[in-house]
Amino acid sequence: MGSNAPNDHPPGDSRGIELCAAEWLARREFSAWSEDDETALQAWLGAETAHRVAFLRLQAAWSESDRLRALAAELAAKRARHRAATGLRPRAKNASNWRGEPTRGARLPLASPRPQCW
Repeated sequence: MGSNAPNDHPPGDSRGIELCAAEWLARREFSAWSEDDETALQAWLGAETAHRVAFLRLQAAWSESDRLRALAAELAAKRARHRAATGLRPRAKNASNWRGEPTRGARLPLASPRPQCW
């Protein structure tokens, strides 16, 4: 590996392997990526099965987080369109409904500051 490649780790060091995999993934996603970088990554992935497993697991989590961000943005846009079409405003957190009853998520005071344990 080149001097700019993620540091190696002692054999069997799962935490070190995961950190190296994360470093490889971050470099690939956020920096200029060359053929030499790809060659070094492929060599690192081929060195141990644990390298490949850690990298693929992190890569899958990264892809899933992108997908979840896209779904959240789509849902927010749908809610905004619905509010605009109906004239509804978003509810305040821990608000009351029209009858003055707490809505879901509202915190109710406890009758006693600490539970009675017998």
